[in-house]
Parts: sequence; structure tokens; C-alpha cells
Amino acid sequence: MDRARQYIAQVDATWVVPCAGPPCFLDPELRHLNDDRGDPANIFPDQMVFLDQMRSHGHDRGLLMIPGSVADFTGKSLNSLQHPLPRDEVEAIFTTGKSAYIAEYADRMAPVLAAERASWAPRRRRAAAGNRCAHCSSRSCCKATRSATASATPSSW
Repeated sequence: MDRARQYIAQVDATWVVPCAGPPCFLDPELRHLNDDRGDPANIFPDQMVFLDQMRSHGHDRGLLMIPGSVADFTGKSLNSLQHPLPRDEVEAIFTTGKSAYIAEYADRMAPVLAAERASWAPRRRRAAAGNRCAHCSSRSCCKATRSATASATPSSW
């Protein structure tokens, strides 16, 4: 965030709208990687954390906006800021309601993730270094590979 604050200072930004949020892991196997527990070691700050950091370093012209939010400016003056939800609900997406928001989002996207996974090629074993069997990865060839090799190899070899 130090670098972002440097950029804000270098361009003398009047208003800052953090809009690149942290990654959102929707896959059940990755769900635990989301920062919905306020972990101070998290390397992916969300918009509220970023705005708090800005304020603590003397820049109080940060705006929390979500898709559907509209800000109206005249020059450097903010005339209005409207959200598609009440302000407390918008803030809850990043604070008290973050875990529930991510869970609901994951539920909505579950069919999309399932379809994507179904389109993946089946996982295949790969031959490892040291002449390992491509089927079972053992150093001595397994029965499945031996029988396939034997049927494909001329008897004169």
C-alpha cells in the first residue's frame, strides 16, 4: 500500500476510488484463502482496508464504490455519491457481512465453477525423471504398462 500512496501523492490525486479488490476464492477447496476474518497478515487488502490506510496517512478523499455506485463531481468537489444499496449494506460487504457475502457469491457461482471443472481434461499421470513408469510412476514398470508395451512390441525386439 506504500507504493499506492506514493502514486496518489505523485499525481496529487484529488479523489481515489480503490476498485481492484482482493481475489475472491469461490472454490470450496480454496475458500479458506479469502480474508474474511480480518487477518492482519493478509497481503490482499480490500477497499475498506485501503481507505483506512489512506486516512491514517492523511488522505481523506477516498471513495468506496461498488458496481452501480454513481459519483457526481464539479471540478474537485464531490456533489453526491449514490450506491445501489444503503451505505451500511455496502460497507458490510467489506466488513461484518464479508463472510456471508462471499458464501452467497460462491453459491451463485457454483454451477459456473462446476461446468468449468467438467470441461477440464482428465488428470493424467506423467512420467517422472529417472525412467519412471508413465502409468504408475514407479521405477520398475507396472503390469498395465508392461502389458501395453508387450502387445505393441514386435516379438523380434
